[in-house]
Amino acid sequence: ALVLASAAWSPIPATTAVDALFEVISPIAAGLLAMSLVPRLPRRWLWLPFAGLVVFAIPAVLGGLREHAGLWPEAPRFIANAYAGRGVASTAGLLMMLCGGALLALRAPLCGRVPLAVGLLVLGLVLGVLGYNRVFWLALPFGLLPWLFALPALQSGRRRLLVLACAGALLALGFYVSYNARLAPQAIGNAAPELAAPGINDDPRWQIWQRWGTLALDKPWLGHGYGSRLLPRLGETLPSSGNEAIDSVARHHAHNVLLNTAVQTGGLGLAALAWLLVGLWRLSARLAVDAQAARWRLAALSLVLAALVKSLTDDFFWGPAGILMWLFVGIMLGLAQRRDSAGE
Repeated sequence: ALVLASAAWSPIPATTAVDALFEVISPIAAGLLAMSLVPRLPRRWLWLPFAGLVVFAIPAVLGGLREHAGLWPEAPRFIANAYAGRGVASTAGLLMMLCGGALLALRAPLCGRVPLAVGLLVLGLVLGVLGYNRVFWLALPFGLLPWLFALPALQSGRRRLLVLACAGALLALGFYVSYNARLAPQAIGNAAPELAAPGINDDPRWQIWQRWGTLALDKPWLGHGYGSRLLPRLGETLPSSGNEAIDSVARHHAHNVLLNTAVQTGGLGLAALAWLLVGLWRLSARLAVDAQAARWRLAALSLVLAALVKSLTDDFFWGPAGILMWLFVGIMLGLAQRRDSAGE
């Protein structure tokens, strides 16, 4: 309601209204629709959304390898266009890895659960590495935090060893990508210019946040109006940092979901976002009718938490990536309502 109402004070009301419908209303509606349909679907159809995610990821991975590794330069156009860039790749990879991990951790009432889980984990990992994004490796452990509530169920010593091995591999990969990987500039694409940052005050993100923060303070209560297409117009009004690479990146958005919310819908928007997250928690808590359903709830909350952390240095919480996140949150909450949630 708030993002739709922001069209009233937006400098481009029609654009704000359309973006609000597409980027906020549609993701939430997709999640609610999935949550209502999944408990009613025949068991044999439950695997389809996860298989669809695997099928969707295959051309994206091929396109990413073509873009960053130079493989298959003559690939068809649909392969090249399937890769939407480093930010989207790392976000989709994060959600896929958490979905795959949930399928492995649960006795899910899904046909072909293990092959689906392995496919999601492998493709998600490749997308995460291609994204070359440190926050991917930060958001992934945060997304796994809700599963700490289920750790007492890991009675087997072999399972504990497997968890420790996976955690060690995850930390090693994160360390490699964050600190030891050395890629030529063309290997990570034009979207990642080399920017010197000897101190925190010189860090590009910090400079971007400072400039957008000043813009947010201009209208602290209601903001400037919602819309991803409005943000570049507002970004044109930002003062120059003296670095054209930073200015080019900064114009698109504030690279922080909370700061973007403050710029667009002000303090009321931040309060509405917090209310939404609390409402989601309360809704999911009501669905925990047994131990297995409670774990599906944890799987759903892990997606939301990881996406929120990932969006603290970008903004993929809404829009196309947001639709993916909310859709699978709804699917998992729907699975928590099924009588066969405990599997066979």
